[in-house]
Amino acid sequence: MKKWTLLLAFLTACGSEPSHRKVLRVAMPPGRIADFERVLAPDFEEATGAIIETLGMRSSDQVARLRIEKDNASMDVLWIDFGEAQLLARENLLAKVDESDLPNLREVRDEARSPAGIAPITFSSALGFLYNEERLPEPPSSWAELWAPHLRGELALFDFGSTIGPVFLVMAARIAGGGESNIEPGFEKLRELSEHAVIFQSSGPANNLMVAQGEAGLTFGLASQTLDLASKGAPVAWHVPEEGAIALPQGFQIAAGAKEPELARAFVNYTLDVETQTRLAEELLLVVTNKNVTLSPETSALVPLDNIIYLDFETIGRERGAWTDRFNREILSP
Repeated sequence: MKKWTLLLAFLTACGSEPSHRKVLRVAMPPGRIADFERVLAPDFEEATGAIIETLGMRSSDQVARLRIEKDNASMDVLWIDFGEAQLLARENLLAKVDESDLPNLREVRDEARSPAGIAPITFSSALGFLYNEERLPEPPSSWAELWAPHLRGELALFDFGSTIGPVFLVMAARIAGGGESNIEPGFEKLRELSEHAVIFQSSGPANNLMVAQGEAGLTFGLASQTLDLASKGAPVAWHVPEEGAIALPQGFQIAAGAKEPELARAFVNYTLDVETQTRLAEELLLVVTNKNVTLSPETSALVPLDNIIYLDFETIGRERGAWTDRFNREILSP
């Protein structure tokens, strides 16, 4: 979006030119503040004259605070996991939006829209295979191939202290004909796969390091993590399974009790613009949701826009506690 168009949209929403610099308070994961301030904040601040104040908070902490503050929110916008956003929407703690609020919503892929009527998925991290090329010269071609005999003793897997644990449980269930609403096949498949596991643990960096050091052949990771390890000399590569990488969706959401709702809508609309989305994909390797984005060949290999699997994270979030108890009882301590 051209800067003058963004500014015009903001001023029109406000009714007149602001007489002072407005402050937009955006909560986000602490580890993402540097990316946000480099890629997103400068153009928006320049175009609108607003000041963005960042608040470092994990998604779970954002949820807890918003539930306490309700319609007197200290956050205008939340960078939050989409599953948790869906749960907050059911509690009427996030603002509903449509194309009159977010004109760029018409360019968003259908699968990224929210059934609850809140802002859509802005982008996702793509979960694929991070593997050691010396231990596994050829990666598995698919998620289903992880159960192949030659991968016994090669997998660094996740327990349910990590979001990736229940996410992979759902993927296992889908492979066996089940899914989020029929999880039994997933537990059966996970019991089978436990024989292939070197370890189950919560830490992604720890699993990545095991693969980088050759203590395991494969884990589930991101392209950005793989590139970082490879830049340090580790013999690792990244692969998208033929079924697709799994989306770990996130988005910018507007608090129902935002102090600056017009500015918040202008910001979320800006994050969905094709130019902004292209930059997010090219610079941060995020799978964006504007269907008009075109990427360079180099980035396309690492950002699978058209080979991505969206799971039902609202159901995963709702069932995670019960699934965790069962995983700990049946898989970790059979």
